[in-house]
Order: sequence, then C-alpha cells, then structure tokens
Amino acid sequence: MAVISYGSLDLHSSCQQSRKSQTEFPWLCSASDWRRTLAFFFPLVGRAIPRGWWRKFNKGGSGYAKCCLHARNIAVPTLAFGIPSFSIKVEDCPKINSPIQGGVCPAQSSVDQHRVAIVADLQCFPWIGFKKTLIGSKGLVVSHGCCSDSGCEKTLPPLQEYPNPVDGRASSPCLGLCVAMQPWRHIRTEIQGMNFTHEQGPAINSLARIVKLVAFAGTGKTTTLVGYAKARPQCRLLYLCYNKSVEIAAKQKFPPNVTCKTAHGLAYASIGSKYRHKLTSNLRLTDIARIIGSQNWELVRSVQETLNNYLASADDDIELCHCPVNKLKTERMKRAAGSIVEGARQLWLQMCDIQNEAANITHDGYLKLWALSKPNLRDRYDIALGDEAQDINPVIAGVLAQQAAYGMGVVVCGDGHQMLYRFRGAVDALNATWLDKAEVHYLTQSFRFGSAVAHVANMVLAFKGESRQLAGLGGETRVSKALPADLEHRTVLCRTVVGVIETALANVETGAKIYWVGGIEGYNLQDLEDLHALSKGWRDRVKGKKLLQEYPDYDLYKQIADESQDPEMNRSIKIIEQYSADLPELFAKLRRNAVTDELEATITLSTAHRSKGLEWDVVQLAEDFTFDPFNPENEKEPWIDEMNLLYVACTRAMRVLAVNSTMLEIMKEFVDRRDGRKPNTPMVFRKKQVAAA
Repeated sequence: MAVISYGSLDLHSSCQQSRKSQTEFPWLCSASDWRRTLAFFFPLVGRAIPRGWWRKFNKGGSGYAKCCLHARNIAVPTLAFGIPSFSIKVEDCPKINSPIQGGVCPAQSSVDQHRVAIVADLQCFPWIGFKKTLIGSKGLVVSHGCCSDSGCEKTLPPLQEYPNPVDGRASSPCLGLCVAMQPWRHIRTEIQGMNFTHEQGPAINSLARIVKLVAFAGTGKTTTLVGYAKARPQCRLLYLCYNKSVEIAAKQKFPPNVTCKTAHGLAYASIGSKYRHKLTSNLRLTDIARIIGSQNWELVRSVQETLNNYLASADDDIELCHCPVNKLKTERMKRAAGSIVEGARQLWLQMCDIQNEAANITHDGYLKLWALSKPNLRDRYDIALGDEAQDINPVIAGVLAQQAAYGMGVVVCGDGHQMLYRFRGAVDALNATWLDKAEVHYLTQSFRFGSAVAHVANMVLAFKGESRQLAGLGGETRVSKALPADLEHRTVLCRTVVGVIETALANVETGAKIYWVGGIEGYNLQDLEDLHALSKGWRDRVKGKKLLQEYPDYDLYKQIADESQDPEMNRSIKIIEQYSADLPELFAKLRRNAVTDELEATITLSTAHRSKGLEWDVVQLAEDFTFDPFNPENEKEPWIDEMNLLYVACTRAMRVLAVNSTMLEIMKEFVDRRDGRKPNTPMVFRKKQVAAA
C-alpha cells in the first residue's frame, strides 16, 4: 500500500491486477495512466518513482490496476511557492475477500463520462451535484466508491449529505475513491496560461463551500474569479453581474462553464417578462401622485422613497422602517408616516397587478417579486459568484443567502472600501451574518500602480481604521499637486455630475477633445436643454414632451424640487441658473468637441462613481470633493461614503496622481499624526439624529 501525505491529505492506495476490460469498468486506470495521473496530481512524485515499480502492477500492460483510495482528514493542500510538499512510502497491500457492502464506483453507468471525481472533488465538495461524475444526486453518494470488484479493506459507512462538508468528513472519515484520467486542478498555481500570486492561489484552490474574497483596489479580483472558474471545468457557475455592461465584458473573460447574468436578467426571465407590457425605467412623481390621488408633493416624494427602500430591502412587507422619517421636513408630515406607508402599499399592489396598466412596474419591482418567490438556482448552477458585494442591495444579497441555504456554493467578492452606492440603498454584503463561517481570503497586492499611489490610498484606509496595507507592486508612480499644461492626455475625476459639466465647460473654450465616460448623453445634457427652454418660456423648443405634461411651467418645477428635495432636480436648477445666458451655445460646443474614441481625446471626464473598475495613466482629482474630513460634526456613514469616493478616485491612477485640496488635507493630517505633531486619536463623529415617527 502506498501512503501519500500531502499537507493534511492522506491517501491510502491499494492496487491489484484486474483482467476486466475498460468497457466493463471504465473508471479503472491502466497502470501507465495511473502513473501519469499521479505525475500530474503530484508532479515531483510521479517522476521520482521508476517506471518498473508501476509495471509490476500491470503485467505487459494488458490489464488495469484497481486503485482503491481512502481519504482521511482531507483539508486544503498547502502550497509553498507553488510547489506541493509531500512524502511517500510503500507498505504491503492486504488481500481482502469480503464484498463491498452496497458500494459502487462513481460513473460506472456511463462509458462516455468516466472522468470520475478525485479526492478533493468527492470529499470536499459533497454540496455540489456532480451529475456527470457521481451516482445519486445533489452530491449524495449512497455508499463508498471503489475500483475493486473483489473487495475492499473495510466496510465503510455511506457518505450522507451534510450541509457542512466538514461535518460530513468527520462522520465518514474513510471513503473509497477513484482517481480520474484528468485529476482536479486545485493544487496548481498556473491554469491555462494564467499565473497567480500567493494571495490569489489559495483563494482559487479553496475547497470551502462559502468563500469571502476581500479584494483591494487593483489586486486582480476578476483574474482570481476567472482562475477559480477555470479550475473547476466540471462545475456550472453563475457570475452575478452588477449591470449589463459588466455582463458583456465578463462573457469575454470567463470560460464556457460560467453563465454571466445580471440579477435583473435572471428575474426578468422568471417573472419580469410577464410585465413587459407595463414596464418603465422610473416612476415619476406625477405618476405616483395620480395613482395615490395626492398633490402633496412632500408626501408623494416620501411614498416614492418608502417604496424604493422596500424594493431594495430583503423584507417581505412594506413597514414603517422603510419610511424616510428623518427626511420629512415638518412635524405634520412626520406624524403622517403611517399614511405614507399605506400609500406605498397601495402603489405596490397596483404595480404588481398585471391587468392594471395604469400603474407601471419598474425593473426593481419585478426583481423584488422574483426575490420574494425564493428562487432555487441549485438545479441550474453549482456555484454562484457574487461580485461587487460591497454595493449590492439587500434584495440581491438575500438571494445569494438563499442559495447558500439551499446548499449551493457561493463565492462573495468585493471591497468594503469601494462601497459607493449606499444612497441607493446598497449594503456591504461582505458583512452579512450568513458569511460569518465563510472561508476568508484577502487580496492586497496591486499591480495597477506603484508604492507612491498605494501610500496615498493607505492614508485614506488608515483613517477608516483599516489595519491591512495595500501594496503597490506596479510600475513607478508619482503623486503631485498639479499637472503640466502640455500633457497629451489626462483624466479628471469629479465628485458630482455638475462637477463634470463645469470641468467640460471650463475646457471647451480651449478646443479640448473630451471623452465622456459613459457617453456625453449620460450626463443629462438634453434634459438640461429642455429645462433651460422651459425656464425661458420657450415651450416650442422643449423636445421631451413629457416634461411639459408634468411641469407646465418652470416655477412649478422649482416648487416640486424644493418641497420634495429631489437631488437630481436641484442639481439641474443649479446649472440652469449658473449658465443661463450661454447654455445652448456652450452645450453645442461640448457636443462638437466630444469624441467616442478615448485615444483621440486630450481629456477624459468622469464622476468618481463611474470610474469604478477603470484605470488611466494620469489622473487628476477635481476640487468638488468639498467635504471636511476632520469636522467632528460629520456623521459616520456619510463620512465613510466620501472617504470611499476619494479612495476609489485615487486608485484609478497607474502612473501619475494629482491630488486635490481635500486629499492634501488628509495627507498632512496623516503625517502630523505619524510624526507626533498631533495626537493619533480615533475619529470623532456626530451622533446620528433619529426622529420619532
């Protein structure tokens, strides 16, 4: 018997000679195949053992070696610089004549699909339904599998289906297994031409059912997920994308065993298509006012926010907790919170009514209906990859939690420091309680930039209380206060859409060719032109006729914006009033100078939000990041959101980063505290004011 020790992996292999044909026993490996298999699984072992040692089990190569393996204490193999550690010794192989008690070999029912699971597959992934490789279904093996038709070392208990693989191993410490022609590749640090770092390797090699991957900026998160998928070619994976553009890009990167879908795409196929005759991208305030029968614009806006909060939540019903009580301006409205909740319930019921075409349903609406149906994706997929977990809303996080509860494998990936969409109701799913028992891996080595940019990013992280350091392993980088005027190209990242438009207006007079990330029309220029025409009383120049239907005059628009505190409406008013006289001519110049090929641009413009996931050689931070990072009157969550935006913006630079005054203040404060000129005290925040309902 050969005893192979691989980290905490012990394999007991007994080999005998069989004259059975491979057609009758397709799971058997010939002796030479067995040697090649071991050489692939344990590269140094297979080459170290002489060929003659293997041939004595395969006289003349006419038969097949019967390999009965028993796994004890399976755990994640340990890699040292990509080289597996091992030891091997040869012992006697006992002759056992007793028959197997109910045991059959995996895949004996299929000649074509005989690549059976090896130790790691069967022992450490019982939660995966290997329909091509295991008998039974959904990972349940009725008894131990064995190549031997004459008997096995001992009668082993059946492997039951356990929610936790570790529990399954403990109660069934011995399991008969077969070695396949193509063994599991989780021990490799190179897969199909992709090389991985010592941080990425263990994440890709992970045998856990639930994995949490915390990936700092530029650390190869997508590369790691692609490697994870390629290492599991027999698994069906679902990559849950944040939006459609990410889905399109992901389909070009991931292997064929991965299905790339947005949550809305899954929901539409299941439920949303039934509502296609009444779908809308957004419910306007005037639509809601008509449905609930109210012209109280503060109440209408509150009903809209209450419904949106519910749609983004993991809750089953609309409750008072979804009502934005703290945003209500008057005590009378705060006392009306119950009426707001009832209005939201009335609106939701009419949206869900397929026959009621007067109340349209939004895309978030059918997504919520799908989540409420408790979908079980395990029949279609073995593992779900949840990317950008720091910015998914609770309803999608709840769907992932459901899949984990159904026994599906889940890999959740993200970076809490890059959470940008709390204002949309997003939560950092990496902190969810159902991930408390997940296996956690960190990626902290960034090859996007060098140490200078990493140092700036670490200053932001330090004030947020992060103990881990982001390592900049890319090329040489430089941090400065300003950029030379003769640069061929630079990217300016702004805090707001208004900041982007203002930067564009400041550069258009110089004839600069501007590339707008997401396209120029994504910055609401046409809507602004229509609103400008309305403000001047030029109703015949308004192209969007719905604007006229909802807001007969500009004064009503301003009134609703003020009463509802709609941020988009108020930003539009600011631009209209600042550039009122020259706005049409300036917008015409912006369109003429806009380019769709970034290589033709002299300046690239984007908000920090839209820059997420992108990178440029030269990045300049605009001056509209105007918050005071050390004001003790800051509330904690808004402060974190602003610091996250700075962190994301800084880490887009690959060669040169030009910081703004806010970032300079953070850098100075960091140095003063480090050098002892100021006490290194914890950040102080104002307690959040909670209004009584």
